[in-house]
Amino acid sequence: MVKTYLEGFFLAGNVNKTDRMSAKEMVMQLKNLAEEGEIQESEVPEVKTVEGWITRYSASLRKEAAEKRVLRETNKRLENESNNVFKVEEKWFYN
Repeated sequence: MVKTYLEGFFLAGNVNKTDRMSAKEMVMQLKNLAEEGEIQESEVPEVKTVEGWITRYSASLRKEAAEKRVLRETNKRLENESNNVFKVEEKWFYN
């Protein structure tokens, strides 16, 4: 449950820079959620733990985005190559 909240805090900051939160602010929000009974107080991590999580989560999102870019570019290149092959075959057929 805490991880879901952290992801939400992080992604909200990615969408709108004014909503970006520091690790300390995230922990404060989690403590508020614990006071409201949404999560257990014992589930609230230390600021250092959240800082590490932010670093790892950010890196994983960057890696995922890079992999998607590579896949998209590869698909585009393959599509162009197959179109070129079709054009060559078409010329051969009609000549």
